[in-house]
Amino acid sequence: MIPNFQEDFLIQALAWFFLAIAPMHKAWIFATPVAVLIPQLRSRQAVRFARLDSLSFVSEY
Repeated sequence: MIPNFQEDFLIQALAWFFLAIAPMHKAWIFATPVAVLIPQLRSRQAVRFARLDSLSFVSEY
């Protein structure tokens, strides 16, 4: 499974946008973990899906 890099870039851009406006809205407490965690969660998800794909591929034969 090839990850969708455009979608990943959009999510990271949104996260950085929230980080940029956070000091004005005092939401940095929420924005910072989101900006850090989303890319990690997505990469873990991609790895998990890749494992599932390989397992289903093996079970077919």
